[in-house]
Order: sequence, then C-alpha cells, then structure tokens
Amino acid sequence: MTQEKEKSHFSKYYGIYLGIPFLALLVFFVVFLMNEEPNLIIIKKYLALLRMPIIAGLMLFFFPIISSIKIIKNLLENLFVMRGVGQLITVLGFSIGTAAMIVCSFNLIVINASERFDIEPLSTIFNINVNGINLDLLSLISIIILASPTWILTIRLTLCDWGIINQNYCEYKREELNKLKFNKKLGNQIQVDKKRQSEIKYSVIGTSLILILTLILTLILYNQIELIYPTNLYPLNLNHSYQLEKSLDFDEIANNPEYTSEFLSLFIVGWVVYVLGFFLFDPKKIQGGDEPLKNLTQRRSAPALFYLLLMVWVLTGFFSGLSFWTDVWHLPITLIIVSLSGSLYLIFSIDSFFELKIPNSVTEKESKSVTEKDCQKHEINEEEQLKDNFKKIIKRRLGKSNNKTLVVVATSGGGIQASGWTAKVLCGLQKELGESFTQSIGLISAVSGGSVGTMFFLDQFDDSKYCPDDQSLDSIFKNATKDWLDAVGWGIAYPDMMKFFAVPWGLLILLNQAIKFISDKNRVSGKLKTDSKETKPSALDLFLKYSDRGYSLEWYWKKQLKLKSKNQETTLADWREKVDEGLIPIPVFNGTLLEGGRRFLISPIQFKSKTDEDMKAKDFQALYQQRYDLDVTTAARLSASFPYVTPSSRPYHSSLKKEPVIDKKVDTDTKTVTDTKPVIYHVADGGYFDNFGTFTALEWLDKNIEDLMNDSIVERVIFIQINHFPTEDIREENGFLGWFTELTGPLLTLFNIKESTQIARNQLDSKLIKSKIDLIRHKIENKKNELKNKKLEDIFHSITITFEGKDAPLSWYLSNHQINELQGNWDNIIKQYKFGKLKDFWNEIK
Repeated sequence: MTQEKEKSHFSKYYGIYLGIPFLALLVFFVVFLMNEEPNLIIIKKYLALLRMPIIAGLMLFFFPIISSIKIIKNLLENLFVMRGVGQLITVLGFSIGTAAMIVCSFNLIVINASERFDIEPLSTIFNINVNGINLDLLSLISIIILASPTWILTIRLTLCDWGIINQNYCEYKREELNKLKFNKKLGNQIQVDKKRQSEIKYSVIGTSLILILTLILTLILYNQIELIYPTNLYPLNLNHSYQLEKSLDFDEIANNPEYTSEFLSLFIVGWVVYVLGFFLFDPKKIQGGDEPLKNLTQRRSAPALFYLLLMVWVLTGFFSGLSFWTDVWHLPITLIIVSLSGSLYLIFSIDSFFELKIPNSVTEKESKSVTEKDCQKHEINEEEQLKDNFKKIIKRRLGKSNNKTLVVVATSGGGIQASGWTAKVLCGLQKELGESFTQSIGLISAVSGGSVGTMFFLDQFDDSKYCPDDQSLDSIFKNATKDWLDAVGWGIAYPDMMKFFAVPWGLLILLNQAIKFISDKNRVSGKLKTDSKETKPSALDLFLKYSDRGYSLEWYWKKQLKLKSKNQETTLADWREKVDEGLIPIPVFNGTLLEGGRRFLISPIQFKSKTDEDMKAKDFQALYQQRYDLDVTTAARLSASFPYVTPSSRPYHSSLKKEPVIDKKVDTDTKTVTDTKPVIYHVADGGYFDNFGTFTALEWLDKNIEDLMNDSIVERVIFIQINHFPTEDIREENGFLGWFTELTGPLLTLFNIKESTQIARNQLDSKLIKSKIDLIRHKIENKKNELKNKKLEDIFHSITITFEGKDAPLSWYLSNHQINELQGNWDNIIKQYKFGKLKDFWNEIK
C-alpha cells in the first residue's frame, strides 16, 4: 500500500517534479548566456570550440545509462550483453581507447586554442598553477569516468546472462534482494558454462593479441611522432606535465604541425583498427554456428557495441580536428557535411538495393515480354487461374496428411523475439500434436521477425515427411534465436557509414565505372573474350549494390540455412516447386511499400492478378511474373526491415534498365493491351500495415474457402494467431498536461492507435470469416447431410498463442535468459485450457 501511495503521490505532482528542474536549468542557461563578464565570455568560446569532444563524451557516458531506462531498454540493453570472454575483453579495452580519444581531443583543443584563436589560456582564467597539478592524473581520471558506465553495464549484464550472478540481482528485485545475503549468496552463484570453456582458449588469446598489437602500434606511433615533434602530453608520456602554452602556427603547418603526439597516434590507430575490422569481421568470412574455434585463424563476430565504440573513436578524432581547423573561419561543419552528403547521394544515385535474380528455369527468350495475344488470354482468366492453382496446392498439401482440416497460421512481427517465438510455437505444435498437424498447415502469413522464424522453420522440412523431422526441431529454434545484432553493427559501421558520408562511396563508384569503361573498351578491341553477351558483375560492383546492414543480416542467416546447393542459395523459385508439390505450406512474407503505404506480398505463389486495381496490396509475383526471383533470405529480410535497423531497399537488376516494358496491362472492358513501365518500390517492414499477419491470412481465406469447401478439399479450418507480445488491457492513464499534449499529441495518437486499430480490425475480420464459413456450411448442408449436426466451432476453430513475458526485446539479439523465457512461456501455454481444447479437438479429427 505504501508503494501505491507513493506512485499516486508522484503521478499527482509529476508536473511539478519535472517542471521545476527544467525551469531551473533554463534560468541558469539564460543567465549564463547573458552574462558578459570577460572570463565567462572566454569560457563560452572554449565550450563552442570543444563541442565535438563534449558531445562525444556525453554520448559515451550517458548512452549506457539511457539504455537502462525502462522505455528504451528493450531496444538497446542487449547491446551490452557479450556472448563470450573475447567479446567482453574487446568491449572493455576499446571503451578505454574511445574515452582516451575523447580526452586527447579535448586536450588538443584546450592546449592550442590560445594560439589558434588568440584567446587567453584557461590556466590564467582559473588561476591554475600548472606545476601544482598532475594533469596526467586528471586526464586518467577523466578516461575512467567516461568509460565506467560502459564497463559497469557490460560486466553486469554479461555476468547475469552467463549465470555467474543470480538473476534476482540482475533484475534489481528489491523484495528478493532484502531476503538474500549478498556476500554468501553471490559466491554460491558463480559458475562457468562447460561449453563456454572451449571458447575461452582461442577467444581470449585472439582478443588479447588484438589489444596488445593495438597498444604496441599506439606506442610506436607515439614515440615516432614525439621524436619529431615533442609535445610531452598524456597518456603515454607520464614523466611530464602539460605545457599549456605552446608556440603553434597553422600558417607554417608544414614545418611545425600542431597535433599532439597522443591525439595523432590514437587517431591513426583508430583508423587502422577500423580498416582492419572491415576485413577481419566481414560477416561472409567469420566462423558461424556453434562449433568451437579450432585455431587463431578462425574468429567469431565482433560485438555490435565494438563497432559503436570504434565509430565514436574515429569520428571524434576526425570532427574534433576538422572543427578545430575550420572554426577560425566560422564554418558550419555539420551543415556542410550533411549538404555534401545529400548532394553526392543525388549525383551518384546512392540507394539501398535488393538483388533480383533470373530463375534458372527461365531462358533469355522466356524472360522477355510475352506476346500481346498470350498476354490478353492470360490476363482475362488470371483471377480464376489463381483460385484453381490454390485449390490444387491445398489438395496436394492436405493429401499428405489424409486430413481435410486446413490449418492457417498468422505470425506477428517484433525482431528476433518474434522470430524465436514463431519457431518455438510452430515446433512446439508439432511436438504436442504430431507431424500430421504440421502436414495440415496450408498457409503461413508472416510479418517482420515472424517471417525470419518462418524461414528457418520451412528450411528444415523433410521432403519425405512433408514436415521437419523431430531431430531438427531444436535446430530450428536455435537458428531462429542466434545473435544477429553483430551483423547489423558491421553493416552500419562500414558500408552504411561510407554511404552516409558519400565521399568514399562516390569514389568507389567512380573507380567501378572506370574499371567497366576500360573492360568494355578492351572487349570491343578484341583483347577480352567472353562467351556470354553480358559480363558477370565484379566484386566491387556487387559490394556497391548489395552491401549494407540488411545484407549483413542475410549473410548471417545463410550460414544457418540447410537447403542450399554448392553455388546457389535457396530462392522463392525453389520453394515454388516444393509448394506446388505440397511438400511445404504456402509462405507469404508481408512487407509495406514506402511509396503508397500498401502491403507488399512476397511469396513463391502469386496472390494478386496483374489487372487487380485493389489498393490494399501489391504482389511480387504479379509484378514480375516469374521473370525475376529472390533469395528466401532477401524475402524474409524485406519483410523484417525493422525501422533504422535495416534499410528500406528497392529492387535492382541490370536488365531492368534495358527493358522499356516490364509488364502489359489488359483493360477487361475493351480487352486492349497497354504497356506499363517498371515501377520501382522501396520495401519497408510489414508491421507498418499489419504487424500480426492476420489481414493477409483472412483475406486469402475469404477469397478461397468457399471453393475449397464446395469441392470437398477442406471440411474445417483451424486458424492460429502467433503473437510475440501480450496484448495489454486498456487502462486509465493520466495524460500529460496541456503544452506537452499540444506539441506531441498528434504524433502520440498516430503511434498509439496503430496497434489498437489492427487488433480491432483483425477481430472483426475473424468474425466475418466465421460467419462466411457458417453460411457456406449451411449451403453445403442443403446438398449433403454430412455436416448437419456439427457446431460452428467444429468447422472454424481459432486460437491465439501469445508470449506472456514482459519487456520483450525489439533488437536482433536475445540473451540466454530471454531464450530460456521463450521456452518457459511455451511450457506454460501447453498447460492452459485453450491449448488443451485445441489438442482435444485435433485428436478427435485427425
């Protein structure tokens, strides 16, 4: 009761509690700016000059703290969970290096500002006695303070995840902590996973070598620079104090450069490590799977936090030095760089792409536009052809189980949490209800993370059993819960950062164009002989087109896929053959088109006709008519283009530029054929339109269930909704006061209604489908008496299987505790009444 009273009291006066501190800060800030005392004016100048290292320092210090806030922790907290000792050592070491870069950048500006900008040194303003202060020690303390939040949060979360610290301590449960004696209990909780011990040998040795070599390189650079341009500054020369007043002259930079030894050595080392990281931790080359490292040449991925620290390191040095050099002319560096980036984006047409492939079964002639006569005949009957095709597929699929029960699954989005929960539920249903249940699944409509879990589920299907074998069920769940956040980190740190700054990316584009020009010139002159009319793209060309944080994810996923040949990855065309034979269910990955906001259905099977002017959806197969193909990893990734984590990409193939006509459109009234130009869409996360996957599944049922039941292919339907997060009850909440509501109200309303409207719409659609099936049943009763005494629940059975845990992560990494929580939630689900009802129902009809 006391805690409830405290919460009630705070909620009543929260406006005062928040408003007064902000008002005090505002008053202090205004008074500080208005104060015209000479010393304060100089301090304000120093603050302006030091803006880059100050911003970097605030980021490094407060980012771990912000990541622990309840509202944000679901997105960011898992960044600080390390998978092994090597990753832990890497992050701890490079957090110190990043802090040192920030402090050295700060020192560089403070020491040289008096000469560069003709202002008084800070030592004279604050009456600092240089000989009486150990400034080396002050810098060391600053480095420790800046790095300490990263150290504390990383060590705590990592040890919690490894089971070394009791989970009660990790979750800060006050009630539990009061019952436990810290000193005694903590000692009992220390344990080391045997499986992890095999990793320690090469992981620790390899990581330690990297850190030692980094330190040695820093020392060598420092000593060489110090030999030529002595500056005697911290952190590597501990025998001297700072010399705050130096004779530095930017006009004579060739003879007397003004960079301190520490700043320059750390700056160079940071960029050396950055460049090496591109090659060492390339997602296509790192060791995948759970196999232990056998030697030092094998390596795991670097943690995503390492890339973040490394970017802060190199960018702090770059922007601090650049701003210090240009501030004398009052140039707005940030505005200039953003404008330059935008201009080069337009000049070089920089964008994110996904690769369209030519199916192996399609020849060059078949890939061209069909004749007008064939097109007209095809288009007019296409809607009926689609329905007939679905009937054949479902008939073959259900024939494998000798059961006329159609199972339709809709699985929601939500990052790796949704991927793991989707895999756990689908595998768990097979374990609990048998292989015949999986064999009865006719359609899986998936969104975002649910699409990734569906991909790994279908990947393990045994062609002879028409479902995964029992031995592969655990592998499916393991694959669907792997750490993919590291891949996103590499993609952001390298290809995407080069794209953002545009200059290095533009130079690579120019280099690639020059190589193509020389190659084409040599080919024309007969110096190069090629058998094909079209040359294969170079490695540089592929990197420029298909390299970003989205493709980094795909490269990780491909290491875990089972169904792939030696030289080719599994594509939608490969799945189409299996779907046509009834070997796997029909998968549909739901995306959202950035242009127009419509659903984008990515499936091996065509759902929409080309003449369908329905504004609700576009269909990949209808757009490209099997002329182009997609890797299944690309299809899943497009559906799971989580905002900012993965990019919204558009399709690319060299033939798209050469084909003036990619489609033909038929007017059903006049029966005339008109050419249509290719439309290039950017594909975003499917959760924007429907984060549950229900809309597509129910729409498909609405269009096809009557034909399926009339032809006695289907007698009943089981509809399963898989939700990765609990639907919270609507509760009374205190709103923010007037000014904040006026400012953010429209945005908050748009954000908050997204889920509620989707839930309400899905519930209504489900009821309408029930009513339609009931009507179909009564129509069939007039012809047959087989269903006369059956209840509607026996014809249409619906169940929602929801993850009931709290604080589900929204990133691409699950800690061991969160993976175990998925298993624990499933164990609770199968004990619930609604699942028992489904199990009894299935046992009666199978």
